[in-house]
Order: sequence, then C-alpha cells, then structure tokens
Amino acid sequence: MSASAIQTVETQVGVYNRSHWGRIKVTDNDRLRFLHNQSTNDFESLKSGQGCDTVFVTSTARTIDLATAYLTEDAVLLLVSPNRRQYLMQWLDKYIFLLTRYS
Repeated sequence: MSASAIQTVETQVGVYNRSHWGRIKVTDNDRLRFLHNQSTNDFESLKSGQGCDTVFVTSTARTIDLATAYLTEDAVLLLVSPNRRQYLMQWLDKYIFLLTRYS
C-alpha cells in the first residue's frame, strides 16, 4: 500500500468493495442471544446501529469463519467470507431448535 493510500485511510474515509462476500441475515427475538452463544463476541451488549467483528468456532475451538456483524432494529446482518456462507448457514442451522406449541 502506498504512503498516500495509507494517509488517505488515516485522515479520510476509505471504501472497500466486499459485495462478493457472503451475507447472512439473522432475525427473530432470540437473535442476539443465539449469536452470542455461537460466536466469540458479546452480542447481548450491542444495540441497534452498532457492529462488531466476531469468530465462529467449532466445539473444539477450530475457526469456521471470521465475520463482521451489523445490528439493525430487527435483524443482525453478517458479512462472511465468500466461500463460507453456505457452510456457516448449515452449521448455524444445527443449533436452531424449533418449539412446537400445543393448545
């Protein structure tokens, strides 16, 4: 990276195109607790408009993916590595338990 590029990033705004990266939208009332339990960051302390970086790991502490999370009023948007979106979605799906209500 050139000295002028570093100076620009340090003093102005830099834009990086990550549109080819995977995106996962997590919704529902338990989304923060769910992500808090499945990754390395404290999602339960975050508020709408905030974001964080986090790591998804296996039960044996192997890294699945590094992700950037952005919180909105009704969802968490995860930006994940381009080739890990499908795998991460399947891995997270294993930990979602559907509740059946009986009347």
